[in-house]
Amino acid sequence: MRLGRVAAVTASLALVGALIGGVIGGTLLTVWLLAIGSRSDLVGGGLLWTLSSAALGAVLAPTTAWLFLRRVTLGRAIAHTTVGTAIGAAIGLLIETVVLKRPTVQLGVVGALLGFFVAAVRLRIITRRSGVEQRVSANGA
Repeated sequence: MRLGRVAAVTASLALVGALIGGVIGGTLLTVWLLAIGSRSDLVGGGLLWTLSSAALGAVLAPTTAWLFLRRVTLGRAIAHTTVGTAIGAAIGLLIETVVLKRPTVQLGVVGALLGFFVAAVRLRIITRRSGVEQRVSANGA
């Protein structure tokens, strides 16, 4: 693959990761702040959280795609890691709010990262297994 194309794909992945990370982070934080009744942090905290989430997405999306999910189609990788991130962040925020009764977001961040990585690992395993099954059936047929 030519260097220009690699740079274009990497930049595109970073942009998509930033956009999805920002949307997921901003949306979850907004819902969480409204749920706990903290409207005072909505603008400042929401903007900082959204930018931080976008920065994480901009780094994690291309890194994971190039190093870990090379054999997975981009659409599938983006969809699975997006869902994993959202579910992980939501679970983290729920545990922190309902179980621990703390008005902080640390477990939301940890949950988002864990959800992202669990989805990526699951997708890599599924993709590797289906590739092995295809090679076995092609050789055996």
